[in-house]
Amino acid sequence: MGTTVVQFTDKEDHLLLMLPVLRSPLKIISNQQNVYVIQSEQFQAWGKDGPGDLLVELSSQEWLRTFIG
Repeated sequence: MGTTVVQFTDKEDHLLLMLPVLRSPLKIISNQQNVYVIQSEQFQAWGKDGPGDLLVELSSQEWLRTFIG
């Protein structure tokens, strides 16, 4: 029963964030102090069956530390 909002295909998949509206650049900071800046135009609107957006690809030793939007 209910609707699945997020479903991952394997244990390596992670949800970064879900934003209804983003009008300013998003800054992602990794555990290795790398800063990734993503412009709001890079985000796509997907339906419930959409694949989502791969915005940055982190190395296997890197993970999200924080984000600023």
